[in-house]
Amino acid sequence: MVEYKWDEKTRQFWFIEINSRYWNALNLDLLAGKDFPRWQVDAFLKGTVSEHLGPGVLGFRARYTVPADLGHLISKIRDTQVGWFDKLRSLVEFAYLGLHPAVRSDLWFPGDRVLYWRAWQSFVTRLGRG
Repeated sequence: MVEYKWDEKTRQFWFIEINSRYWNALNLDLLAGKDFPRWQVDAFLKGTVSEHLGPGVLGFRARYTVPADLGHLISKIRDTQVGWFDKLRSLVEFAYLGLHPAVRSDLWFPGDRVLYWRAWQSFVTRLGRG
C-alpha cells in the first residue's frame, strides 16, 4: 500500500510511506471470496489475471466487531443525549449480529482466530485503564 498526499498549490504528489503488508480489512475480502494476495502473485509470476474480479458473494455480511462495533455501542450507551429505547435497540442489534451465523467478523477468520482474541484483550485492557 502506498500513501501519498496531493498538493493543490504545486500540483504534485508527496510521498508519505509504503506499507508492505495488506490493509486491515483483508480478512473481510478473503471471507467474501476475493483473494487479492493470491491474484497479485499469479499476475506477477504467471502473467495471469483472475476471472473473479467482479462483485463478491451476494448477501455477504461482515462487521468489524472489536473495537469498532463494541466501541460504538459503548459510546451510545454512555451518551446522555441518546434515549433509552435507542440504547436498548443498539444493544439488541449488537447481540443479534454477534450471534447470527451468516454475519462474519473480520477477525474471526478460519484458521487464524488469535487476532480476534488479541483484539478483545487489547480492547478490555484499554477500557480498564479508562
